[in-house]
Amino acid sequence: MRVLISPTAFKETLTADEVTELIADAWHKVRPNDTLITIPLADGGDGTLDILIRCMGAEVIQVEVHDPLGRKLKAKYGLKSDTAVVELAQAAGVRLLAPNERNPLKTSTYGVGELIMDAIKSGARRVILGVGGSATNDAGLGILKALGFKFYDKDGKEVWPCGGSLSQIVRVEPTRVDIHITVLSDVINPLLGELGAARVYGPQKGASADGVKILEEGLSHIAGLHPKGREYAQMEMMGAAGGVPFGLKLFLNADVVLGAAYIMKVTGWMDTVRTADLIITGEGRIDHQTCFGKVTYEVIKVAQKLNKPVVVVCGEHVPEFRPPSNVVIFPLLREISDRTSVFNNARLWLQQVVTNLARYADLLLG
Repeated sequence: MRVLISPTAFKETLTADEVTELIADAWHKVRPNDTLITIPLADGGDGTLDILIRCMGAEVIQVEVHDPLGRKLKAKYGLKSDTAVVELAQAAGVRLLAPNERNPLKTSTYGVGELIMDAIKSGARRVILGVGGSATNDAGLGILKALGFKFYDKDGKEVWPCGGSLSQIVRVEPTRVDIHITVLSDVINPLLGELGAARVYGPQKGASADGVKILEEGLSHIAGLHPKGREYAQMEMMGAAGGVPFGLKLFLNADVVLGAAYIMKVTGWMDTVRTADLIITGEGRIDHQTCFGKVTYEVIKVAQKLNKPVVVVCGEHVPEFRPPSNVVIFPLLREISDRTSVFNNARLWLQQVVTNLARYADLLLG
């Protein structure tokens, strides 16, 4: 049997590479005669950079930038000829902050802009920017600030752009940036509304109910500053990473594409899947947000069209997500029921679940 193993990262627990390796090792021990093809995936968030660096054969560049709260840290990007690969999570990821530090009213994407600026100085004329796993809700204005944009309030004073200050901005002073950016969005959410950046993802980043209102008002205010703002705000993917695709499209005419689909294409996954007998994928949590463009959902969609069976291994499965008939979901929490144990011993439990799956693979596949 040809088994294609293509998970994404288990958020704040295991990288996509680690999950892939663990699944492959556990499966091979039980079914050594199966042919295993391993292609880790990402959606623009954590893991995107490493995957694209491998695909491109890019040089890894490390620089000092600022984290979401303005503290210095070392971050990396990839550079191949005139193309740079940047991962937002390197400088503005929620994983960089302790739980008690997470507050999207105060955080900024400025450090991501510093990465892009360094790439420009190193000769890049094109940037592939993966967004996802962010701690921010600043519509990407922090990135623009690092690239030379200035933002002013009604009194003519310069404003530092962050989630809580967006409503203060009444004037944007742009600058010429000689770069073309392609944003890899990890979700399809629009900028505003019930499915928008603030209301869906703000609480996950530490925002209170009142904070979510402030964030929503700030994003809506920025949309009103530009002739195309309201139009772009309604488009899919504009709400990723607290509105980063929106801000970069609005002010830099960036292209915005779905990250999972992009990665599946450039890694050769779309060709490889056609010859697979079984696909194993997974991520940390499967819930209603999985349908917003996450890796697992995109894998399931392709597999369904090709009539391929899929096994999904995840940390937790919320029943609100109901898989199609070609999909079987195996959450680690069903095996153990202790969230803390799953989080602290993810490697062990993942190996155990995959081992059991491999033992009964023939029954599962009918």
